[in-house]
Amino acid sequence: MKDRLSDRVARGLFIAAAVLMLVINALPLIESGYLSSGQMLEVMHGWEIWLSVIPSLIDFHNMSFQSKGPDFAWVLGAAVVLGSPFLVRQLSVSRVLWWSLLVASALVILGLTGVLGWMFVVDPSYGEFFRFRIGIVFVLTYPLVHFAGVLCVRKRILK
Repeated sequence: MKDRLSDRVARGLFIAAAVLMLVINALPLIESGYLSSGQMLEVMHGWEIWLSVIPSLIDFHNMSFQSKGPDFAWVLGAAVVLGSPFLVRQLSVSRVLWWSLLVASALVILGLTGVLGWMFVVDPSYGEFFRFRIGIVFVLTYPLVHFAGVLCVRKRILK
């Protein structure tokens, strides 16, 4: 079977999302410290997220969604985004797989943007201690690019 234009666009968007996900690991995400002193104390990079996510997921004593939800969204996002470029042909054939990936991609968007929205819109006290860096733009962008890629995959009619 020959790839259609929409499948090639979807594969391109999936690869772009995977590259964005990998670039996040090298970029600074958040500066933390007291802004009133004028000096930032610490910069957190993307690779440091993995150092906090993995032990949190292994800890079975605290099973609340509020503590584990963002961690699951981060791991689900990485798995979905890094595996999607290899699944374009299967996605165009199987609507069940397509819907599963669409829901997973939407959950990642809700999980990551929900946490960041909660931190800075609902609870403004975070704004006194944290300041966003350039990596946050990629954290918010890669799930949207992936979601657009999923929407580009069209159903293939088998003959």
